[in-house]
Amino acid sequence: MYDIIYITETWLNSDFSDNLITNNYPYTIHRRDRENRIGGGCAILINSALHSTRIKLPQNIKLLDLQVTAVEIIINGRIIALCCIYNPPNCSLQSIASICEIVHFLGNKYYYLCILGDFNLPVLHDCLKSLCNIPVLIVPLVNALSTHAVEQIVNEPSRAGNYLDLIFCSSFLLHDDVISLQPFSTSDHCMQSFNLFVELAQSKQKSYSFFRDFNNADYSAFDNWLNSIEWNIVLQSNDNVEELW
Repeated sequence: MYDIIYITETWLNSDFSDNLITNNYPYTIHRRDRENRIGGGCAILINSALHSTRIKLPQNIKLLDLQVTAVEIIINGRIIALCCIYNPPNCSLQSIASICEIVHFLGNKYYYLCILGDFNLPVLHDCLKSLCNIPVLIVPLVNALSTHAVEQIVNEPSRAGNYLDLIFCSSFLLHDDVISLQPFSTSDHCMQSFNLFVELAQSKQKSYSFFRDFNNADYSAFDNWLNSIEWNIVLQSNDNVEELW
């Protein structure tokens, strides 16, 4: 069972309860449904054994037709931000600007960051690999990703030879290679599977200092201990000062 599941194009609405989606599996679901029309939507399912909290995006970020959900989880004492984005086809300049603002917001706040989703930007993969010239439309996005040192780790096309589903991990977040799997159910996008590795947070070592607390010493007990020693025997059994000391 996966600890974290990202889903794009959920096609969910208020008629579908969270319990219906998780089907009694131990997951906490964080979702963003498309409003007012069918299709779209995104969700993140987190193993209930992990504490997860929804991240509230700033109100000045205008999502328009973007669907975005973001959560933070704590693993091994590290706070990790997870973000799922569905960007519909034929996106506008404003949609790109909104994605940039999300990257900047999360990148400025979190060291450990994983942003993924269906970006519907086939050229973005090649631009990040320096395989083509960067179209003016996505220059701000390429710059934002570079600013926060997030790496795109998907190495195989996810639909019809196009890199639509991308995964961005911050340089602080270790991961293994992404495995492309067969599409789930009726989807026409390949699933992507990978592992994240989070090092244990170093606990602060307690430091101790020792001193002789003469003010609180039990001199009566110390006197009794001295009187209990057979000093004649001790002094007679040693021939020199060094041994007596």
